[in-house]
Amino acid sequence: MQYSDLTNPVRSCALRSIIDMNEAVECLNKIGFTEECSTIWMYDAKNTRKDCLWICLYEWAIGAPNNIPTNSTNLNPCIKCDEDKSGPIFKVVAGRTRRDSGLKSSINRPPNSIYEVTHYYY
Repeated sequence: MQYSDLTNPVRSCALRSIIDMNEAVECLNKIGFTEECSTIWMYDAKNTRKDCLWICLYEWAIGAPNNIPTNSTNLNPCIKCDEDKSGPIFKVVAGRTRRDSGLKSSINRPPNSIYEVTHYYY
């Protein structure tokens, strides 16, 4: 895996979708997603922006950590909004989430919510 954490690279690509959705998909492709995965991530970002823009802009402006307090599993309001508003559709279309794939991220999650998968990298 090129990135051990996808949160910031995906967020950076998602911001590009404000101006050009094709550029956002291309950015996601460069992270290593397939065209199909890049497309669902871009639509996830678009939906999150529709429902959570002002919450997320505020959290970004104040430099809020992903979890509040930092080492907890409580999501900041932006990530919580994304999870509530876009997460259900993303899970159905994408088929798997990072947690379902056993991948940790910079967003702290309860350990029992991350599926135990042994990843073999050749």
